[in-house]
Amino acid sequence: MPLQPLDALAARRLIDTGGALLVDVRAPDEHARERIAGALSVPLEQLRGEAQAAGARLAGAPAVIFHCRSGQRTAMHAQAL
Repeated sequence: MPLQPLDALAARRLIDTGGALLVDVRAPDEHARERIAGALSVPLEQLRGEAQAAGARLAGAPAVIFHCRSGQRTAMHAQAL
């Protein structure tokens, strides 16, 4: 599936209508300190190391929107995500 960058408004619309799942790829402590309401915490390490388990958590989502604090981690790992 091709990657499609989204602006915040388009992402919010997809999430609000059930068209996408928001996934925070930051470390658990970062997610605990500050997060977007409704975002599912699936750290990059878990996505890389336990792809099957992480995949089960994301299964059934029509689309997945990955995010981190600045966008840098998400951009660096976009192809793997």
